[in-house]
Amino acid sequence: MALATRWIDTGDMAQVRWLNPHVDNGIITPDGNNNIVIHTYRETAWPWTGTVLAVRLIRLLSVLLGAGVVYFTYRLALELAPEQYGLALAAAAFAGFTPMFIFVSASVNNDTLAVFLSSAALWLMARWINGVGRKPQAGRRALTLPVRELVFMGAILGGAALSKESALGLFALAWAAVLYVHLKAAGFFDQNRFSLRALRSSLGACALSLVVVFGLAGLICGWWYWRNYQLYGDWLGWNAFVAIVGKRPHPATAGAALGRTCRLHAGLLGAIRRRECADARLGLPGAKCDCRPGVGWRRLGGRAGGGAP
Repeated sequence: MALATRWIDTGDMAQVRWLNPHVDNGIITPDGNNNIVIHTYRETAWPWTGTVLAVRLIRLLSVLLGAGVVYFTYRLALELAPEQYGLALAAAAFAGFTPMFIFVSASVNNDTLAVFLSSAALWLMARWINGVGRKPQAGRRALTLPVRELVFMGAILGGAALSKESALGLFALAWAAVLYVHLKAAGFFDQNRFSLRALRSSLGACALSLVVVFGLAGLICGWWYWRNYQLYGDWLGWNAFVAIVGKRPHPATAGAALGRTCRLHAGLLGAIRRRECADARLGLPGAKCDCRPGVGWRRLGGRAGGGAP
């Protein structure tokens, strides 16, 4: 996003970004005052210039990334259920029409890029697992997986980890996928094909593959985590994050974690819940709170069909 807007002069940021001092951020209230910023005529004045132009451009790119998430969801579903096009279309529709996904994809944030890269990574891993069986040449440690796909995966992992720290979990999944592919190619799971020679050759190819993937990923995102350590003494920078947003007033308990999971579920579905669901960011009129699985979707369908809430 920064590269896409670096040519734009955003010196008017202080005039455009007018923070709302009375915002109920993340809390659904009767007055619906949940806008973090106060919107003014500068946002709609044509032609767009400065900060407004940069924000509009980033939002457009975010929408395109959201469309990419829907696409990779479709492709991933086909990898998991080949030729089940109806199921793949339903999976893509579920992702694309989730209220919070639409909301996030139309805003300025880092989440959409992280989700886009994560969905691409999961699709590629599934493709690898489904396409196993390409054996290295005899006596050589040839890469079982195409080099271009390994480079692609390394770039995806590096970009995802640079976008959001929660994407670091993809590294473990990628490691497991690469290892599985090479073990499968060596016949490790088939007693009729297994041999120590094939296993040694495949593990050598696996090591080379992992070097390509994680080496490139480290080159892309490693500098950021090193910078965090240099500035904050924390690779992830969590201590600086906590210093900004504040610590919990009380220690987290299992009950509190369960309640938060319920509220996050409400936020995902556009707060088809009650006003006490404080973590929801979308407030639909007349929202009701019920933490039972699927209740929010049934109520939304009831409203759409004219049924009782």
